[in-house]
Amino acid sequence: MKGLFLFNPYLHAKDVRVEIQNECAILRGYVDSDLGKALAEQLALSVKGINQVINKLVVAPDLKKEIFKEAGWDNSNQHRLSNVTITNKVRSQLLANRVTSGMEIDVETRNRVVTLSGEVNSEAEKVLTYWIVKNTQGVTRVIDKLNVLSTGGQQVVMQLAE
Repeated sequence: MKGLFLFNPYLHAKDVRVEIQNECAILRGYVDSDLGKALAEQLALSVKGINQVINKLVVAPDLKKEIFKEAGWDNSNQHRLSNVTITNKVRSQLLANRVTSGMEIDVETRNRVVTLSGEVNSEAEKVLTYWIVKNTQGVTRVIDKLNVLSTGGQQVVMQLAE
């Protein structure tokens, strides 16, 4: 399960430890934001056999900068990405994610600011979509104009739990 956090391109986490007790996962370590903490919890809940998560992850806002620095990335590398490249990366990531409504989401990028519009099935999907886009290389800001459909929310929650 640890690889679920380490290799997820949308989750910036460090020193994540997962302890399993019966059907409960206990998460410890560091993430870069409250959204990252929530995403880690949802990812853990999506693992078959896990019915409960105790989330003891600590939010460390400078963690993302530290991870990029360790990987040899600096801000100049991110500035080189064009708006078209960023839009294509965002669309690809939304389509590849089994929970997000990639085909229903419109993506527009100007000056590395991504505007999202369209419809999603639940508030949880809206938050996940925002998080995916926010952590896409080159994105400096996300403007979220997504609408949540009144039906279908339970279906997304069920997909995460399977």
